[in-house]
Amino acid sequence: MKIKLSFKTFNYIIIGLVLIIAPLLFINNYYIIYLLSMFLIYSILCLGLNLITGVAGQFCLGHAGFYGMGAYIAALIATRAVGIPYLLELLLSAIGAGLFAVVVAYSCIRVSGDYLAIITLASAEMFRLTCTNWESLTNGPMGIIGIPYPRILSVAINNNVKIYYLGLVYFFISLYLCNLILHSKYGRAFKAIREDEIVALSMGVPVFKYKVLVFFIGAFFAGIAGNYVAHLIMFISPDNFTTNTSIYLINSIILGGIGTISGSFIGAGLMLFLTEFLRFAPAAWRMVVMAIAIIVVMIKMPQGIAGSELDYKKWFNKIIK
Repeated sequence: MKIKLSFKTFNYIIIGLVLIIAPLLFINNYYIIYLLSMFLIYSILCLGLNLITGVAGQFCLGHAGFYGMGAYIAALIATRAVGIPYLLELLLSAIGAGLFAVVVAYSCIRVSGDYLAIITLASAEMFRLTCTNWESLTNGPMGIIGIPYPRILSVAINNNVKIYYLGLVYFFISLYLCNLILHSKYGRAFKAIREDEIVALSMGVPVFKYKVLVFFIGAFFAGIAGNYVAHLIMFISPDNFTTNTSIYLINSIILGGIGTISGSFIGAGLMLFLTEFLRFAPAAWRMVVMAIAIIVVMIKMPQGIAGSELDYKKWFNKIIK
């Protein structure tokens, strides 16, 4: 009996195996494991942003604010409300980020395009400035230090390898949930809104409701990533959630493929590689190289790396037949 394996399924299996095995090969290299953990964080963030911007067509430049909300909720609970179970803290981080996104969505529900981008950008900047100036709660620009490793039931996640695998679980769950949403009636409604809001409304899609919903879902994933990064680096400050972070995420989904699940982690991985590879280059050169990479991808592959039909897919299909 022949087992037919699609190119996409094969890709997911290979990437999953690599992510599971990689830390074991570099178990004593903290830097590599840290980069892999950051890849998981950016992938989860890009999955949420791709639902908002790529699938539903709502141009959001405020994703760093949702990310920061999840991180600050986690940090405050972990350092000031000792005794609350970690899983409850995780849930509160995700829901808190989602509710913040709902407030933002309600405030800009009747605008779109550039106006929507400006309002979401302003909301993220407002959040950052609030964290900077509310010193009694957030410790201002000094940030919150001493965030402990998480503890799930009786299991202490107390080293870099264990916390990496915790992030990997979050990544796989986020991947599964995004795929489920994308192929459900909600995903079809989001795509209809992206293509034409008036037509979607005339066909019975509650556009207002689904716009708010997609913001909540996308920010929910950002809240999970924020919780994870707070426990990973054990320190957060307003500088971790600037406008540059939102632009970084937008660049990632453009490179990977807007509106595609695989494009989220492909773009996240590529941007992380470029950032680290060019770390010792002058800042101006880093910006030039990244800009050239984005321009080349947009010209040669307008739908992004994952969204373009490339010859290697045909080559792969010939091999497995």
